[in-house]
Amino acid sequence: MALTLTAWQAGTDASTSSPDLALHYPSAQVSQTVAREMLDALDEEYARIRHELGCVIGAKITVVVIPLATWDALGNPAWSGGFFDGRIQVPLVYERSRVGPKMRRVFAHEIVHACIETGAGRESTSTARAAEWQLGWVEPCTSGLGLRLFIVGGGNVDGD
Repeated sequence: MALTLTAWQAGTDASTSSPDLALHYPSAQVSQTVAREMLDALDEEYARIRHELGCVIGAKITVVVIPLATWDALGNPAWSGGFFDGRIQVPLVYERSRVGPKMRRVFAHEIVHACIETGAGRESTSTARAAEWQLGWVEPCTSGLGLRLFIVGGGNVDGD
């Protein structure tokens, strides 16, 4: 279920940005320090994915961190770590009151969706396959070229 503009605005009242990303978050639950950590993680993941997938979106990516109660109340599936509908939307999930590996993986996964769905990444047979690669569900190739061939071809570089 996609959130409406007013629904996510109701739960996010603060923002910070970098040249490539705009982060909106709930200031009652996220300190400025943690918001900076989130933005740093997003910037690092976007740089990595930009390098590996040749993804340059060109426009600022909007990321909305939604309070978990709001996320749940809107009927989002429990298994969903986030989604991309023109902006990245993720529930606020802390790991020891910080940005942990789980949130970083969700950020990276949704950035891959943004790259593929905006047409900024290499042509892909499936946006899900690219996002699955990022999560490690599909074996990545060791070189950047191999990774691109893998994603475009939908299989490994040997053609299997």
